[in-house]
Amino acid sequence: MKICRKEPAGFTLIELLVATAIIALMLAIFSQLVGGITKIYQFSQARTENNNLGRAILDSMATDLKQAIIRPDLEFIAEKNTAAVRSIKFYCQRPGTFRAGAPGSNMTAARSASIVEYVFYRDGNDKGYIARRDRPVSWTTSQTVIPIGNTTAISDLDSVTEETRIYEGMVGFDYCYLRSDGSVDSSLTSGTLPIVALRVAVAVVEKSGLQLLKARNQLGDMVNVFSGNGTIQNAGIKTWTDCLNQQGARFPNRVVQGVSFYERTVPLSTPYIVQ
Repeated sequence: MKICRKEPAGFTLIELLVATAIIALMLAIFSQLVGGITKIYQFSQARTENNNLGRAILDSMATDLKQAIIRPDLEFIAEKNTAAVRSIKFYCQRPGTFRAGAPGSNMTAARSASIVEYVFYRDGNDKGYIARRDRPVSWTTSQTVIPIGNTTAISDLDSVTEETRIYEGMVGFDYCYLRSDGSVDSSLTSGTLPIVALRVAVAVVEKSGLQLLKARNQLGDMVNVFSGNGTIQNAGIKTWTDCLNQQGARFPNRVVQGVSFYERTVPLSTPYIVQ
């Protein structure tokens, strides 16, 4: 007796094509899901970098401005506002102890004093950073005038190298002055009402966006978006937001999305009247 065994049937061509299409669809969905998660992570990381950078810049300036020396015999703030440079310089008092004489001299007794610094903040002239420089000088509380030479004007600190702190990634820097009646001035002009606070704003971009702007030779163009198109005097950082929205098409989309704006109002310890 002959027994016939039935061979198992294989997949048909149509079944193979359907299975392949399903697998391809699942891979596409998975790829989009992973890509979306990656973009969310990169965006969150960029925001974290920007928050840290913006906070570091404003914290540094706020700390210095709150300790600014405001006296009628001194120039309060020396400012420089050109198409290429935006900067402010002022005296800053920091408590500390120093020796009356140089090391090795007969005057080595320590005494309490204040350390006065010429603090200088300036943007990087289309280089994508802001630098803080200072020049410390000794000043005892018994002195009625800070020893700054033959003038009350703040000296030039462009070449000072005692301390330089550079914050990379800043593409916009602006400030304005708030008077006691709530009015705002973009520059330090004379007036009967005292200045009671400074509003400071910075625009920053995360590290990868900064590198991309440099690679495409567009860093200067991005800086010019904020330095050449209005100030924060009235509308605050909304002015910058509008400028970026109007000119954002010139730059990579992920760079535009990676730009963040930060603003802070710093009250002065003593109201200042421009002489």
